Amino acid sequence: MIKKHTKAASKKAVSSLIDEGILEYYMASSDSGCQTEDPDPEIIKAAQQIARDPQLFLKKIDTVNKLGVAGERKNIAINLLTIDSRLIPLKNGKPENLGLKNSGHQGSGKSNQMTKSLKLYPETAYTILSNVSPKGLLMMEDHLKHKAVIFSEGKAFESHGKKDPEPAYVVRSLLSEGFYHYTRQVRCSEGLCTETLKLEGPVSLLTTTIRQGLEKQLDDRIFTIHTDTTADQTRRVLEQVAAEATGVECGVEDTVIQAWQHYHDSLENIQVIIPFAEELTKKLPEHPPIAARRAFTRVLSAIKTMTILYQKLRETDNRGRLIAKYADYAMAYQIVESSFAESLKGETATTDKRIRLIEEERMISPKAFAEKTGVTSSTVSEWIKSAVQKGLISWCNENGEELDDINAINKARYTGKGYVRLASGKSLPTPYELTGDSRWDKGGDLYALYDLHLDAEGPVMGNHLRLIVDNEPGDGEIAETWAFTDEMPDKATMH
Repeated sequence: MIKKHTKAASKKAVSSLIDEGILEYYMASSDSGCQTEDPDPEIIKAAQQIARDPQLFLKKIDTVNKLGVAGERKNIAINLLTIDSRLIPLKNGKPENLGLKNSGHQGSGKSNQMTKSLKLYPETAYTILSNVSPKGLLMMEDHLKHKAVIFSEGKAFESHGKKDPEPAYVVRSLLSEGFYHYTRQVRCSEGLCTETLKLEGPVSLLTTTIRQGLEKQLDDRIFTIHTDTTADQTRRVLEQVAAEATGVECGVEDTVIQAWQHYHDSLENIQVIIPFAEELTKKLPEHPPIAARRAFTRVLSAIKTMTILYQKLRETDNRGRLIAKYADYAMAYQIVESSFAESLKGETATTDKRIRLIEEERMISPKAFAEKTGVTSSTVSEWIKSAVQKGLISWCNENGEELDDINAINKARYTGKGYVRLASGKSLPTPYELTGDSRWDKGGDLYALYDLHLDAEGPVMGNHLRLIVDNEPGDGEIAETWAFTDEMPDKATMH
């Protein structure tokens, strides 16, 4: 209708003008919102306490749980990690930021995890987009730099036919190059002139989709997670909804949210070095597939993100670069290890529908597997044998415990108590395997201090005694342990 009444050249031209108008309004609104009142001194004090807390990432996950996300702690963690990776500076002109796709059924809570996570960040940390065209995005110029770009739906990134969707190409360029260039012809005094527009990064990316895959090359550059659709998770969600309906207060005070926002706003973009990176590569499998290259880069980005988050507790070298600690690896390991392990299994592990079925079921008997896939028992038997040999799946009992002994496997199969599940596999070394320090082994004090409790059903920390430990003293140094309560953070006792 606009084209008809304005006699515009085409609908595409009208669409471009609309995009430009929307983005000009967005940027004007964004600029006007920059002038805010100074935060309350108590908020600043609380933010400083967060910055000094070695368990701050654990408490971030707890806070999102309290905001109304039942369980899903690992998904919350990777949402937070991806948002925080916006702070990683370009290295030699190349970005190292993370991207994330949350794939799952409609109504399974994908968007809820993301929106509740965003509440802990100031509005200057992210930009939410829905259906802005690539040309419209270019109007933002440097307004996306060091922000998390949120696409509420990943439909714009879905492939239809051989041609890549243009939004996917733009975002892929931002993630892999740190910018996107677009050259166009415009009218000028000389007739037609060439104009180059540049969209500046770096950015991190988050999106949701009900499809398993987006555009292939974009999919290859980002993490993929799935919402928990088990009956236990559904029970947790229903219990939470019921509790809210009965008037139970399960939220988080505004002052706590403001403290988190102020803390994130205080963080700087600083280069990070990882002193143990070479040591880490030596403990990887000897013959990793080519997919491990990008996967390992994401692991390093996860470590750097943790170091930047903990920058108030990290030292710098003589060039002003933050120095990553084993604690940063320990937390990153818990979040990205399974994703890295999947990359080592190659493309088959992520594209084979039968592998996906086992992943969704967690564990399944050969009989049920044959029924769900619609193939014969003999076909299932041959496929399972091949998949086990490739290290994609493994046999387990009814409790999910892996069976290594061939006699135990045969007995379980013949008695109907044999199941298959995704193989755990050997991927990244544990913090204990990397350091050889028993404090990082299960039961050790460092293991306990940095345990994110990703399998817990809800928040794990409350108002109780906390310990801050200088966890990695050098030779001849003594570790300092500070014990204090949440109620009296300034009255600490040194041991």
